[in-house]
Amino acid sequence: MATVVQGMPVHRAIAAAPTTDDTEALRRLIGLGFPAGLSHELVASAREFPVRFMVVDNSGSMNMNDGTRIVRTPAGKTTAIKASRWNELVDTILGIGELATALGARTDFYLLNPSPHGQFLMTGDDGSTSFGRIGQPVNMPELKRRFQAMSPSGGTPLTEAVMRVISLIEPEAATLRASGQKAAVVLATDGLPNDRVSFLEALRQLQRLPVWLVVRLCTDDDAVVGYWNDLDAQLECDMEVLDDLFGEGAEVHQLNSWLRYSPLLHKARTFGLPRSEEHTSELQSLAGS
Repeated sequence: MATVVQGMPVHRAIAAAPTTDDTEALRRLIGLGFPAGLSHELVASAREFPVRFMVVDNSGSMNMNDGTRIVRTPAGKTTAIKASRWNELVDTILGIGELATALGARTDFYLLNPSPHGQFLMTGDDGSTSFGRIGQPVNMPELKRRFQAMSPSGGTPLTEAVMRVISLIEPEAATLRASGQKAAVVLATDGLPNDRVSFLEALRQLQRLPVWLVVRLCTDDDAVVGYWNDLDAQLECDMEVLDDLFGEGAEVHQLNSWLRYSPLLHKARTFGLPRSEEHTSELQSLAGS
């Protein structure tokens, strides 16, 4: 599992004078608690990745109660509590939704299994992307209402979800390459694909496209973690495998005991914030460590 962000450094588009839109986005991010440095990095990331697709595992195994949530107590302090994998993931999804809304960065959420509350949802769309649309546009209150009302059930048809994402990225691949941009794809899952052979082929098709791939694991199961880390080693695409906040924090601490792994940095990495290994310390300081 990745202990630091891997991939090519983000080109610092923020070096130029910020536009009016940037100023407003920075104001919103700071209002969400992000320090100025990390906020600038997120603005640059939204430019490099004009669209992101988050595949959400809502299979039955997500009901298992071995997840962890960070909640605020009545006294105003934060604490960790046990929760289902699904409730932990919903918190992650809502955090991504907040970032997408603040940045005006289109983000599509694709659930693996149909739900009475919708299977394809989209937020943060400012109308500037030409990608095809499947998701129903929703604002943050509606996104929150829907995901908090959902109950996970069904299998793990990851191949079908990845192929659907490919069908939307492929027609825009040449345009993305010409502009030096990529699509961010986030796979949030706790399990193995229903068909490993077809899924590997789907990922190989995905890696031929201009894509930054993040795998957000929702389990510590050794077999599952091992499978995804093996894929990371096999595939030749820009790929990041992330554990939960505590798992990533523990791995960073092993390498750099003087660094504190910030929840804000973890959220930014899940959103799509590729940086090379030599920039990890810089990102920690930007996150207020």
